[in-house]
Amino acid sequence: MLDYNLISLEFPVIGNPQAHSGNPEEYRNYMQNQSDFLQHTPTKTEPENAWGTSSAKRGRNNSSPERQPLTKRQPNASAMPGIVPIGLITPYCNKWRICGIVSSKDPQIKEFTNAKGKFRVFGFVLTDQSSSSIRISAFSEVADKYFPMLENGQAYYVSGGARAGSVKAANKQFNNTGHDYEIVLDRDSEIVYCNDKFEPPKLRLKPVHLVNIPQHANECVDVQAVVERVGEPTQVMSRKDQRLLDKREVFLVDKSGTEICLTLWNEMVQSFEVEPGKVIGIKGAVVREFNGGFSLSNTTGTQIIEDPEGDFTRQLYQWYRDQKPLQEIKSLTIKTDFATVIERDLRLIGPLLQHGIDRDSEKGQYLYIKGMVNAVKTEQAIYQACPVKGCRKKLQMEGNQYRCEKCNQTFDNYSNILMLQLEVADFTGTVWMTMFDELATSLLETSADELAQLQRDDDQENLKLSVFDVKPVQYEKLKTIYSNALKNLPIEDEVSHVDDDF
Repeated sequence: MLDYNLISLEFPVIGNPQAHSGNPEEYRNYMQNQSDFLQHTPTKTEPENAWGTSSAKRGRNNSSPERQPLTKRQPNASAMPGIVPIGLITPYCNKWRICGIVSSKDPQIKEFTNAKGKFRVFGFVLTDQSSSSIRISAFSEVADKYFPMLENGQAYYVSGGARAGSVKAANKQFNNTGHDYEIVLDRDSEIVYCNDKFEPPKLRLKPVHLVNIPQHANECVDVQAVVERVGEPTQVMSRKDQRLLDKREVFLVDKSGTEICLTLWNEMVQSFEVEPGKVIGIKGAVVREFNGGFSLSNTTGTQIIEDPEGDFTRQLYQWYRDQKPLQEIKSLTIKTDFATVIERDLRLIGPLLQHGIDRDSEKGQYLYIKGMVNAVKTEQAIYQACPVKGCRKKLQMEGNQYRCEKCNQTFDNYSNILMLQLEVADFTGTVWMTMFDELATSLLETSADELAQLQRDDDQENLKLSVFDVKPVQYEKLKTIYSNALKNLPIEDEVSHVDDDF
């Protein structure tokens, strides 16, 4: 060995190296053994390592007569370069080949549009046996090629480098692997199955202390903390597509004396069964900031485990038992009183309309107004929707059945959904609003099914009155008629007497 570069101290020793004894006679046949090995290892004539450095570049004195020349390797198009640990992947890797298990894969190919046109993309996370992970993305034709091939839990070889695949800095807002870089595949990249025995990698955490969470706003971080309390599952309305989303809040504390709220969404709401007082490890939670407060939220690739291995878990249990009751806990998640929020963010209808609040319809805006309901459109306030949970598409009649274009299914029944059109007014103006099923039911204190039955069975009868003549009122005669009518009422407790001066 003439020279070396120290790449990392974090990764395990490769193979079983032995200390040099200092006696050159014991290593006399090493070069011959190396030559025999290289004869059976096809590669290029001028070999390059995984970092793109040829032997001619590495050696300082390649022409020395004391060194025996290495046997040239026979090229083979099917041969692949050596495996590079995922943790060592950087943009400076000229050629690389990694191997790992798909630990997370996007459920479908997503489509988006930008200035260059329409694109399709999907991503997945590859984790090797050292528990290092990296996110890999593929676009358009490459995405179509590899999406059906990749499966969660299956091991693969992924190769690239030079012009095949690019390594770029990771977007910490969406990348929850903890790796500083991510890979974008291109047409020259290659993914093949790995049929070797591959032990599932253990979850590797790089936990951030809760007190340091504000330094990672809009980034994905790893957290290891104690569950302080667990909230009940609730549902909220998505402002994007009006879907009901499952939500659950879990409050965490750690040795830094800091508390933060972890918000769980969708599938994780029901799967989370950790009791208060337990230590959990979270891989890839995104840090959210709102009005000066911070919270954590799960994403597609977030993983949560109970009682992670290691000394840190034991330290957390000891701190929670002995020191936490005596320590002042500071919360990073601001819980503002609802009345205070309304008073602070209350808006008037007139100025909102004047400044074009309705023009930003694509993104939408949250605000508070205080007004009175002027009118309600009763026409089409109830519609027949798809009975599939989570789908509220309006059904179309096909004979005696109902068809949902979104689900591409036909049903014998349907669900009644409220969609009220309300005119709300304050002293500055009026605005029409749409109120959907749950909120409309809360306002009317009547469900959509009950209103549909009333509309079907007890519809109002219309009475048309026409005025042909108008005469002055004879008050004495009218008083006598009213007095006699009141005296003949059957309920004596309510009408005990009638004033003569009525």
